Amino acid sequence: MPNLRVLLIDDQPSILMLVQALLERTVPGVHVITAESAAEALHLLQEEPCDIVLSDVSMPGEDGFFVLKQVKRQWPGLPVVLMSGASLSHEAHTAGANGFLLKPFSFDQFHATVTAVTALQRETIGIHCNYLA
Repeated sequence: MPNLRVLLIDDQPSILMLVQALLERTVPGVHVITAESAAEALHLLQEEPCDIVLSDVSMPGEDGFFVLKQVKRQWPGLPVVLMSGASLSHEAHTAGANGFLLKPFSFDQFHATVTAVTALQRETIGIHCNYLA
């Protein structure tokens, strides 16, 4: 996946650093953009296009479901993977997420989900991707 641009959203700086390091060590050519809130993330998306959004669900203010709704409205082909410590896979699917990761997730789960979602996105540009759990 060369030149993959990932927007990573989490209100916990330690999680941002951990997931960013995981991406940078395992995905060749990745460019990770981080945001600590939904508002910051949506502002960044206006300025820099991305290939995938990875968002925590539970954040102060607007949550990951708000991010998902806004992304699907403004950038309908952009895949969103939600992440949470709560088992919200069904809710994420119902809301239109392209994937869901239950924290703490394993490296294999993380890599498989990101790889599958970005592969689907590239194959189906402009078409809603299948949900991955």
